[in-house]
Amino acid sequence: MALTAIGLCGRALIKLGATAIASFEDGSAEAEVAAALYGPTRDALLSANAWSFASVQATLPRLAEPPGGRCRTG
Repeated sequence: MALTAIGLCGRALIKLGATAIASFEDGSAEAEVAAALYGPTRDALLSANAWSFASVQATLPRLAEPPGGRCRTG
């Protein structure tokens, strides 16, 4: 199961011996630090790796006919 940003920060804080947070805006010092560090740290870690899912671009062929099963309103 994937963790939310708050869940991940909460687990990290617990491992550090601090109190977990309920949100980035809960008014605690832990929440303030987590809010300041989470985004830049996440972005740095994602850009530090060569992810295989993002390494190739392809041009897809155009369909001769539109796909079936379209939703129609009215």
